[in-house]
Amino acid sequence: MVEGISGIRPPGFDGPKGARDGGGPPETPQPAKPDKVEISTAGLLLARLRAMPDIRKEKVEEIREQILRGTYVTEEKVNQATDSLINDFLSGL
Repeated sequence: MVEGISGIRPPGFDGPKGARDGGGPPETPQPAKPDKVEISTAGLLLARLRAMPDIRKEKVEEIREQILRGTYVTEEKVNQATDSLINDFLSGL
């Protein structure tokens, strides 16, 4: 049976209706399921790594030389490091 162009029925055509026309029993609407996203631990780790700043090679070399000379560790740097560690711990990182 020809249904016309692109499945559109010509006006006044009352021929049989198939399942694709909605001729079957009406469907009961289903409640919409909420969208759900799960991110793996590896995905979270990768996101944190991407957010980290790039390594500055010059700065690393400068610190390495200070360590070798014994001039890197100062009381100010130790205090700053311990404060940072405590803050990270308390913020749940």
